[in-house]
Amino acid sequence: MIVPRLDCVFIETITAYTRKSTCCTRYYYDIKPNFISEELFSKTISDLKVFDFDVGLSFYLHDEPLTDNRLSRWINRGTL
Repeated sequence: MIVPRLDCVFIETITAYTRKSTCCTRYYYDIKPNFISEELFSKTISDLKVFDFDVGLSFYLHDEPLTDNRLSRWINRGTL
């Protein structure tokens, strides 16, 4: 029997978007950035650890994940 297993999880921590590319469908929309709560992010990571998830974790690429200043803190403290 084959057991289904996740091979990648995408997490969107911020909805910020720089709108610098006119090719993007979101170029014309002014969307206020929203952030995932620290609690929800931590719970998501904890839940993945329960399932022994150790393959791919990616930050959602539709927005600008690197504009979330908390990422470096979360990575440096070993949350991921």
